[in-house]
Amino acid sequence: DYMLPRAYRRPRGLTGATREGMDLQKAKKDLSDLLAGKRILKPVYDHASGKVLPEAEVIPKDIIIVTGNATYYPELDASYDIGYFIGVSKTDEEQTVQWRARRSFEKRGYPTMNAALKWERIVLADYHRFVEPGASVADLLYEITGKYKLILKEKSARAEQLLNMKR
Repeated sequence: DYMLPRAYRRPRGLTGATREGMDLQKAKKDLSDLLAGKRILKPVYDHASGKVLPEAEVIPKDIIIVTGNATYYPELDASYDIGYFIGVSKTDEEQTVQWRARRSFEKRGYPTMNAALKWERIVLADYHRFVEPGASVADLLYEITGKYKLILKEKSARAEQLLNMKR
């Protein structure tokens, strides 16, 4: 939701996965405020129109889960107690492209062919370039395989310590 409007990004050659295509300072401030127990007004990004809609209120909770493309940029990842990464199995990439294209068509209103081409040419490349490196700093590394089965692929020593403390 912290992506800048498409009208701003597109002429500059930016996508929603690039650091410059997001408002990371707002994301950092919002996360800091949530962790301090403060309510925030978070942007809402509409993927169909590429516009930022009116903000939505988020009330802090005991557990805060941060998701999305920007989660492992240094501006944000130092705030986490534990980080997780959900990646796509290399053998299931084509199936994932088809699933994401169908989702973009059904939920975001993209024409099916445009969604598939966009995923193959832009989103998957951005995923490998900007998002996938986040796996190297995650404490828990999951992989989606087969019929969207989630498996734990790797666990850091830090994650092991944190998970044992919670028992």
